[in-house]
Amino acid sequence: MEPLLEGLELELSTAAAGGQQVHINGHDVTAAIRSPEVTGQVSVVAAHGCVRTALTRQQQAMGERGGLVAEGRDIGTAVFPDAELKVFLTATTAERARRRALDLEQRGFAVPPLAELEAQIAERDHLDSSRAVAPLTQAADAVELITDGLSIEAVIERLVDLFRQRVPHDAWADPRPGASAP
Repeated sequence: MEPLLEGLELELSTAAAGGQQVHINGHDVTAAIRSPEVTGQVSVVAAHGCVRTALTRQQQAMGERGGLVAEGRDIGTAVFPDAELKVFLTATTAERARRRALDLEQRGFAVPPLAELEAQIAERDHLDSSRAVAPLTQAADAVELITDGLSIEAVIERLVDLFRQRVPHDAWADPRPGASAP
């Protein structure tokens, strides 16, 4: 796998509609990386130390530019252990399966039974929590946010509140249209 990572260039950008786009070596892989075929193999690929090293290096380079909000199973422990704010988002397996089913349906993929999705999610959690390199674990200084029953808007509101409590005011963007951060 290591030779495939040589020269890897990962680029994240914001699409015109506001969503995130992911490009690898100039190719838009935004939709492909969210497909069931890819998400089903994430834990297997992520367990390789060379993959974690290559992606961590790329993520940290993005973080050096500042103003980054990142999510991932080892972001607060392995990638950005000194982040100003770390939030450990969690939900029950049942809630995550329900959300995954809605996501698959909205993107036009076949939706497996909820029990099957729950089993897949539980298996990925187990694999990611027990891997030797950068296992899934809550950082000691992370705030746990249990999101069961919360809308996306409610989760965002709580995240913004945490940000405003923890991050110095001069880092906040000015909410007025057209204004920029100080």
